[in-house]
Amino acid sequence: MLSDRESQREAMETQKVLGSASNRPPEVWVSDGEERRMRIRDAGPVALIFRYSVKVNGKWQRFTAPEPGEQDLFKDRGFRAALQAVYEVIDIDGYTNREGKKIKGEPRFFVANSKLHEQLEYIRRKKGGSLALFDIEIRRTGADKNTMYSAIPDSPSPVRPEWKAKPRLSKDFAKYYAPLTPKQQQAVLGNASYDDER
Repeated sequence: MLSDRESQREAMETQKVLGSASNRPPEVWVSDGEERRMRIRDAGPVALIFRYSVKVNGKWQRFTAPEPGEQDLFKDRGFRAALQAVYEVIDIDGYTNREGKKIKGEPRFFVANSKLHEQLEYIRRKKGGSLALFDIEIRRTGADKNTMYSAIPDSPSPVRPEWKAKPRLSKDFAKYYAPLTPKQQQAVLGNASYDDER
């Protein structure tokens, strides 16, 4: 039985993992039926990582898998990690912030599933060896396990000077995509739904 102090610590740990907006990666999301324009900032992805999709308190969240040999409670509970490629991009279309202001041309991360990553690698090889040479449009159709993405590159063009001047996010990659500690994994799994794993 947990003491009150231990219960409080556990509740704080859970809140830290599940409710912290400060650790949420600044990502570009492509919704079903949507097209998003972006400029990839590097020749290829910042990193290839394995991530779990877990339904926590009714919402899907993604968590980076621990390195091989490290304690992985998600795997122990039967979850399967999927390979994903993380790109640093300039979000050309932008987004509307909480205050209702449209923000365009900001650096963000874009996470591609393995099939979209294969498409982007094919485009990279065919278009001069770098994804940073042109703007690209990402389209999404379908939902859940039937989601399909397509990538359509523009003609090569120089990077806008104002985009070059933007700070790099990749230096903070580990802050956003580090695997959870075993205690944090326990906190997540204590609030997870096991009925419909993605």
